[in-house]
Amino acid sequence: MFLDEVKVESRGVGCTVRLLLGSSDEEEGNEIVQVLDDPVWKSAAISRALNKRGHEISADSIGRHRRRADGTGCKCPL
Repeated sequence: MFLDEVKVESRGVGCTVRLLLGSSDEEEGNEIVQVLDDPVWKSAAISRALNKRGHEISADSIGRHRRRADGTGCKCPL
């Protein structure tokens, strides 16, 4: 059914932070999670640091991932 095909295509690739964490080694992933969970660090600063490491990710993606707990962010599990 065409509608089912459109639904599959509209899902996108998922949360960019989740994809980044899935492709990182355990040590780097744990460091990233620690920084993401600390509200002291601004999403823009995290984005710039990750981009310098070669990870293409926007501050908006990071902010959306961080808002997942209040229901206005991505759909990643908490």
